[in-house]
Amino acid sequence: MSFTRREFLMGCSAAIAAMSGARVGQMVFADPAQAAATDEILVVVFLRGGCDGLTMLAPYDDLLYRNPRGDLAVPVYNPDPTIINNGALRIDIPNNPSYAGTAFGLNYKMPEIRELYQAGHLAMVHACGLKTDDTRSHFDAMDYIERGTPGEKTTSSGWITRHLQTSSAPGGFLPVMSSGSSVPASLLNYGNAVAVGNLRDFGIDGVWRYTRSQENNPMFQTIKAMYPGEGLNMMDQAGKRTIETIEAVQRADVGNYTPRGGVTYPNNSLANALKTVAQTAKLPDMALRIATVDFGGWDTHDAQANRDGTGYLPDRLGQISQALYAFYNDMVDFHGRLTVMVLSEFGRAWERTPVAARIMAMAV
Repeated sequence: MSFTRREFLMGCSAAIAAMSGARVGQMVFADPAQAAATDEILVVVFLRGGCDGLTMLAPYDDLLYRNPRGDLAVPVYNPDPTIINNGALRIDIPNNPSYAGTAFGLNYKMPEIRELYQAGHLAMVHACGLKTDDTRSHFDAMDYIERGTPGEKTTSSGWITRHLQTSSAPGGFLPVMSSGSSVPASLLNYGNAVAVGNLRDFGIDGVWRYTRSQENNPMFQTIKAMYPGEGLNMMDQAGKRTIETIEAVQRADVGNYTPRGGVTYPNNSLANALKTVAQTAKLPDMALRIATVDFGGWDTHDAQANRDGTGYLPDRLGQISQALYAFYNDMVDFHGRLTVMVLSEFGRAWERTPVAARIMAMAV
């Protein structure tokens, strides 16, 4: 294939920085020949800003919780079905609580999560995390958790990166992805991680993007010719793998994704990100193993909730519940090898704010 000097220069620039809809760490993709259908899938959802775990899951009838919290305490659960009540949805816990007789309940906006918990598909862990450091900085706490080194935020790699480095090399075109605009610190120093906001936009950006398909896009074809992948040069191999990944995504007709029958995702940013993860996991040759999702807006210093339990934070908890429930049901075919972990750096406690990760894990 021949191309003009102008096309060559445009191709050089595009090959370095013109990936639209994705950011490619070091432009290195895994070898699809290494893909294994039995690989476990881990999805990590980070609630950034400090989710109040004691409004998500409350010891709602314990005075040690209710008295210090005052108006912020979740209303007491009322089992009478004839009464409209915004109180906690009581759950049956298999282990004894810290205080005998204390009942625990999920926020009333989370009936979907309660259903999964009662069915034994989900676990919740309260007040775990950074006991060695009492920082009240959300940014420091996020760094400690994502790097996996409490008290040390200059660690050069993330905890997921180190996990991947100690396991077999993931195969497929998109084995490690961040469903969003950037790769989190948990994947720091992992060159194969790709940030994907929307699979429909995964491709080469340029003047012809909106008027031509990749097959008829001169820039795309120019770059493809520049990186045949015939030599041992790392840049050549990475360029070829980038082109092959784009072509694999394009072949899958990702603009027409239909979730599993009966599943409808709610219209919020978390649900959209999880839908992208589900779509990627189902694509042939992607071999997804790790996916990260960020969901912000949890720094609720003011106007967290009303006295009756309604308000901003309960509504946001409802978004988590609906999004995770839709994702769970959309991924039925992957339940044997799927784990979802939801965590936050720290939340509000009794009268103080200790640093503690709030973790909700769904192993299916």
